[in-house]
Amino acid sequence: MHSIVVINPKGGCGKSTIAMNLAGFFACWGVRVGLVDLDPQESCLDWLRVRPLALPRIEGWQAPVNQQVLERSIDYQIIDIPSSRFDSQIADIVIRADTVVIPLLPSINDFRATRKFLQEINVRKCRSNQKSSIGFIANRIKNNTRSFRYLKEFVSETHIPCQGVIR
Repeated sequence: MHSIVVINPKGGCGKSTIAMNLAGFFACWGVRVGLVDLDPQESCLDWLRVRPLALPRIEGWQAPVNQQVLERSIDYQIIDIPSSRFDSQIADIVIRADTVVIPLLPSINDFRATRKFLQEINVRKCRSNQKSSIGFIANRIKNNTRSFRYLKEFVSETHIPCQGVIR
């Protein structure tokens, strides 16, 4: 099973939307998908409740379930982490993840919060000595704007690739 964590300490950056779209993408390709919604708002689970039954199936959970059970039933596990939550339980989930996706808005406040989060996750990853893929998805941004230039500068400082840009 491949686990993908969608996380950013800043609210409103598109974590749930990106998690839902990733789950839908993999499901449409015939991959067995589990969507874990750790956010108290349960946006992902609400989406699953109204998602047409004719579409490919996506399993949904409110909390991480036993890894051994998931390994037998799904191929991809997408985990939506709520903003402002980075305790030891979340750190363990992030450290064990195969892929970490960080939605990023082009604002100074988002850059500051993300920089602090990256410092924390780097310390924990170094301690665990585990490697995983990590990348940004720039959200709500237009090319050829001052905000886009600031975002590019921030991303280049972090040495983490920007895997996509969403407008």
